[in-house]
Amino acid sequence: MRPTAANQLVGNPAKLQELPLSDLRNTLIRLEDTIIFGLIERAQFKRNDVIYQPGAFEFTEECPAASLGLSFFSYFLWEQEKLQAKVRRYQSPDEYPFFPGQLPDPILPPLNYPPTLHPNTVNINDRIMDVYLHSLIPQICASGDDRHHGASAVCDVDCLQNLSKRIHYGKFIAESKFRDPRYHATYVELIRKRDTDGIMKLLTNSAVEQKLLRRLRRKAVIYGQDLDEEEGENGAPAVASQNCNGSAGSKGHMGEPSSATPYAISQPLRTLPDLSDQAVKDDQMAAGLPSHTPSSSLSSSSSFHNAKISPDVVVDLYEKYVIPLTKDVEVEYLLQRLDNAE
Repeated sequence: MRPTAANQLVGNPAKLQELPLSDLRNTLIRLEDTIIFGLIERAQFKRNDVIYQPGAFEFTEECPAASLGLSFFSYFLWEQEKLQAKVRRYQSPDEYPFFPGQLPDPILPPLNYPPTLHPNTVNINDRIMDVYLHSLIPQICASGDDRHHGASAVCDVDCLQNLSKRIHYGKFIAESKFRDPRYHATYVELIRKRDTDGIMKLLTNSAVEQKLLRRLRRKAVIYGQDLDEEEGENGAPAVASQNCNGSAGSKGHMGEPSSATPYAISQPLRTLPDLSDQAVKDDQMAAGLPSHTPSSSLSSSSSFHNAKISPDVVVDLYEKYVIPLTKDVEVEYLLQRLDNAE
């Protein structure tokens, strides 16, 4: 059975010789929205550090978490991946587990995905996990424990899996670049020389990266606003008083917020704004700024202290981690690209 066109649209590329690099980038742009909303969801809860500490929860004797020394979150993620593996999630070429080699076989017949990638062993989820737990969570969540342990773990799994998909999508980008007739011979030469610096330089497009960061800041500013039903001055929507690390609901039992309502449900976006570079320039002109003023000046997080998440955090996440890790995936993939090649 071959995956449907709808499945391919959400992240499973068709044959790469039929798929331009621009189409791959469109998938990455859609993932930006998913990642930002996921961070907003996690930011409504406190850090709840206890869920990441092995031995902090008293599991029953039947549960393997205690004997394996797993934290509440690690065990939750493992159980999620075991269930997802049974229904073929990790047969998809754009999905990578955090517990490779420790998952059951699918209980359904295999899917026949179009051939897209050269066989490889690249999986950097351990690095993604480290960045998420030690760099990102402390930035987006207020310190403390609100006892929303289960809800926090659910958000963590969602964020991690989307970040993993986004970063490992670098394999498809690398394959597309490798097949580009303009650069194919150069890539082959660099790969044979094991010239990682040369490969990194060739695949890097700084102009595209800067455009991405400008778009991300604008999205984070717009998506992170907490709008109520009343209008402010000049008909502009009034922003409710909630900081980016505040909890959206009252404290309840472990795992179940008593009154928190997810932003993505309570505040649907009826019309998506124009996030193009030209729109940024138009906003700058309307604000009386020169057209060459960086978008970061227009959208500085200091002007959006009531946002659900700081735009700076989103931009820093991509600039310091997502983009570099994606390029690391590209390099590692390309270094294996000629292995057992016909």
